[in-house]
Amino acid sequence: MSPRKKTLAIVASISVALLAIGAVVAVPARMHHHGGPFGEFGFGHGMVRALESLDLTDDQKSQVKAILKDESPKLEPLVDDMVRSKKALFDAVHGKTFDEKTVRSAASASAQATTDLAVERARMVSRFRGILTDEQQERLDTMSRQFEDRLERRVGLARTIWKEHAADFIDAL
Repeated sequence: MSPRKKTLAIVASISVALLAIGAVVAVPARMHHHGGPFGEFGFGHGMVRALESLDLTDDQKSQVKAILKDESPKLEPLVDDMVRSKKALFDAVHGKTFDEKTVRSAASASAQATTDLAVERARMVSRFRGILTDEQQERLDTMSRQFEDRLERRVGLARTIWKEHAADFIDAL
């Protein structure tokens, strides 16, 4: 192994160790609020956190709880379908032999499951919005824009890092 590859391997190992330590430290700090109908670790965490920050009245909270009770039985099978379809797609992509028909079929099923879940989630969000005041709607819109901005920055950062270091990662192989 060349000295450059050894150095890169050492740097990569140290980076992985630092990331692991950071995760061990950061994850418990973020676990302050889990549980509830969707839990912090499910897809609904952002939604629950957003609703909590809107200072809902007791009447609004009761309505939200009713919506959640009504929607949960509809969402669970859709989430299960999406997870199953994503696993089938992963298995098709990573199969021992390439089978385009299987990959296309699995991708189509995954897209359909994702679409069905998105439609139901949109229906639920629409119901939530229906109980909010104009001020709460504006605050929710602001939170949505902030989320989009954070996501855009993270994706941009990941792309920048990859572009800058892709050759080093590939050379390390």
